[in-house]
Amino acid sequence: MKVTITNKDVEVLKKFMLLHSKMAKKQKITSFYLIPFEFILVGIVLDALTKLAPVLSITSAILGILWLVIFPRFYKKMLIRHLADSESLPASSVEMGFNVLNDEVIFGGEKESEKFGINELNRLVCTGSNFILAFGKNFHMVLPKNSQTAEILENLSQKTEIEIENIEIS
Repeated sequence: MKVTITNKDVEVLKKFMLLHSKMAKKQKITSFYLIPFEFILVGIVLDALTKLAPVLSITSAILGILWLVIFPRFYKKMLIRHLADSESLPASSVEMGFNVLNDEVIFGGEKESEKFGINELNRLVCTGSNFILAFGKNFHMVLPKNSQTAEILENLSQKTEIEIENIEIS
């Protein structure tokens, strides 16, 4: 089956990657909470090694608190900038093959790099106008939402026992 991927589909994929992918969620948690914890932990360890008054512990606690106050603002600005970049993509349209045969999901042609095993599929997402397939190792594919792709992905969902998540991306 042939599907046409437009710049709007790519925009939805980029927004999904920034806001809803597992990697983005892990990165956000790490940046927000683990780094301040590391500041405090390093301060305590350095205080124990240098045997100073708790100067380094207090300094690291202050740095951790500053991180918790300043970083979310920086992160929000960075995220807004990336979302704006995803909305300003040039108009484009690419036709691509998409098939699900036996235990393989095939994008494009018959090259090995365009084939993925069904067991590698770990997430199916439905947005307002697209379907997103997430494979292992952070590979995502976007498909336009129509009756053919909906039917194929419903069958794929039943085969893999992965529920199709509904996510709103504006």
